[in-house]
Amino acid sequence: MTNQPKLDSLRDRIRAAGSSSGAEAGIGGVVVDPLRNSMTLYWHGQVPSAVQVETRRAASGQGIKVDTLRAAYTESDLNRKSVALMHAAAADPALLGGRHIVSAGPQPDGSGLHVGLDASTAAPRNAEKPSAPAPSAAAADVTTAIRGIIGDYPVTIETVSAKPTTNWTGSSSINRSVNGPGLYNMAGGHIHSGSGTGCSTGFAASDSAGHDVVLTAAHCGWDNWYRGDNSSVGRTTQISYTYGGQAISGYSYGDVWLGPDYYNGNGAGQYTAEVTGTQSTGNGDWMCVSGSVTGYTCNMQVYRTGTHHTYDGHTWYSQNDVRDKSPNFRQINANGDSGGPVFFPTTGSTVLAKGLISAGLVESGVGGTTTCTTPAAVGDRVTCWDLMSYTDIGAITSTLGVTIKHW
Repeated sequence: MTNQPKLDSLRDRIRAAGSSSGAEAGIGGVVVDPLRNSMTLYWHGQVPSAVQVETRRAASGQGIKVDTLRAAYTESDLNRKSVALMHAAAADPALLGGRHIVSAGPQPDGSGLHVGLDASTAAPRNAEKPSAPAPSAAAADVTTAIRGIIGDYPVTIETVSAKPTTNWTGSSSINRSVNGPGLYNMAGGHIHSGSGTGCSTGFAASDSAGHDVVLTAAHCGWDNWYRGDNSSVGRTTQISYTYGGQAISGYSYGDVWLGPDYYNGNGAGQYTAEVTGTQSTGNGDWMCVSGSVTGYTCNMQVYRTGTHHTYDGHTWYSQNDVRDKSPNFRQINANGDSGGPVFFPTTGSTVLAKGLISAGLVESGVGGTTTCTTPAAVGDRVTCWDLMSYTDIGAITSTLGVTIKHW
C-alpha cells in the first residue's frame, strides 16, 4: 500500500519524460512490483537521459530499484498492430476460417503480441513457447493469417472468452441498493435499467457543465436507471462502447461502498471509503474491487494492460486484465458487477480510483469460471470468475469528458 502509489507515480513520470524528449515511443512496457518496491522498464532503443534522471532520482530518494531491459518492440507500435488486427477481424469474421479473434494486445515486456481466439472455436496452444506442442496445420494457418495483417511479429495465441458481468434481473432493496444519503449514489451500489439489466454504479463524477453524473459500464445499455428500491437514478447521457463506460444523469457522492454485497439484506458490515483521487494502471499493480454482487474484494493483480477484447462480435475496448492472487480459486467478479469500481486503498478509509469493471474472463492456462461459492450462489449470482478485465479510469474520463469527484 505504501509502495504502489510511488511506483505508479514514477511510471507516469517516466512516460512524461520520455514523451518530452521525443522518445516516448521507445517504451516497450513497464512492470511494477510493489512487494519489492521495484520496477522493470522495457525500452526499445536508447533510453533518453531524462528517463535515466527519473530512475536515478527514484533510487536515491525513494529506494526504488529500477531494472532497465531491452524491448524488442515499442508499446505504441504493438498497440497499432493490435488495433489493426482487431479492425481486420471485425471487418471479416471469416478471416481465420471460423476461428474468431476476441482479444489482442502488447506483451508487458514489449516482446510481441498476445492474441486470443474464442474458446468455442479454437484449441488451447501457445504458438511461441518452445515447450508447446507442435502446431497443427490449422493453428499454423491461423498464425500465418495473423502475420499477414501485422507482419512478422512474435505472436502468442491463447483461447479467451470475455463475458460482460451484467445481471439481467437484479432489483434488491438494501443498503447497496438504496445506495447513499437521500438520492445520492455512491460507487459499488446496485442499479437496474428499465429493461431489467442489473449492473453496479461506478465512481461519482461531474460532466463538462458541472452536473452530477454516475458512471457505469457501457454494455449495461443506454436506458433509464433505478436503484433497488425503484427510486430513479437518472438516464444515460453519454456512452462510449470503445472504452466501456457511460455516464448517467443523477446525484453522485464521492464515496465507495465496501463490505458485503447487496444480497446482505440488512446491510450489516457495509461501509464506505472516500475517493481522494485517481491513478493510472500498469502491469504488476495490485488493486481491489467492490461490485454490488460480490462485494469488497482485494488481493488481485494486473497481469496485462492495453488488451482489446470483443463481445458479441462487434464491441471492443481497451482493457486491463486482472487475476486473483489468493492460493485457491476465489471469485472476484460475477454477473451484476459490471460498472463497479476498481481502486487502490491508500488507507482503511480512503481509495484512489483506477477503473470500472467490464467483464469476467476465461483464458487458457490462467483461470476462468466456476459456480459462486464465497459468497455462495444465490439468486442471480451463479457464475463467478477469478479473472476479470477493467477499463482504465483515465480512458473513461477523457472519452466521456467527465471529472471524478474526490475529497
